[in-house]
Amino acid sequence: MAYTNERRDGPPIFDDLDTRLAYAVAYHPAHAYAYLHLLLRRDLGDVIFKGLSHPIKVLVLGAGPGAETLAVIRWMEASAPHLLVKAQFLMVDRADWTETRRSVLGPTVRESFNRHKIVFDQKTIDLSTKEGEELLSKEAPHANVILCPSVFSEMLSEGSGDFLLGSLCSLISESARLAVIDHHHEFEDIARQWSGRLEVLSEGEAKGGVILPHPSGWVKENLLDWSNNRKPVLEYRLAWAVLVRGR
Repeated sequence: MAYTNERRDGPPIFDDLDTRLAYAVAYHPAHAYAYLHLLLRRDLGDVIFKGLSHPIKVLVLGAGPGAETLAVIRWMEASAPHLLVKAQFLMVDRADWTETRRSVLGPTVRESFNRHKIVFDQKTIDLSTKEGEELLSKEAPHANVILCPSVFSEMLSEGSGDFLLGSLCSLISESARLAVIDHHHEFEDIARQWSGRLEVLSEGEAKGGVILPHPSGWVKENLLDWSNNRKPVLEYRLAWAVLVRGR
């Protein structure tokens, strides 16, 4: 289930639990589906994870309720189950999504978590601050994969995107992959940030959009009935790049 609003007053402010939970209910399933589509159908999973040593460590920046983490785990279950064994996921966001993840992410990953002894950790921190820089300095050099789902468009709009990329350029190991997935209409501006600083291993875009499953009849009738500009989102237009340090 997802909705869009014709009047855009900026992104939601996730300072309270009710807002975070409402956002997760509206967007989490569709986001997880879209990321899994890219991993499975656009071969992004193979590009990001092929040939990595394990146990792997995945650092997710701007993790929100965990849609990309769910998609990665589902992709691994289907395509590379050996990568799940003792895998580590560190989810970082400036809003405290702990309780929301427990409600919407926890039940969907519990079986893999128990079977493969996956390690989940969470940090609530603003990456544009000194504390955020210290966290990156500690964690980024040890990550096999750094996922950035829509975090660059948000930080660039706030004037801190170049700071984040500069930190990552100096910190990621030579064998690590930096995977950036973001809104298609903003991706050209985002890509300028790493031009000449990182090598592009692979890049692409969903030109026709990632087509989303239609919500159920009950959801459309009771929640997405076009009142208050609430209506189903039918596709996400996404672009991506997988980056590595220059050899």
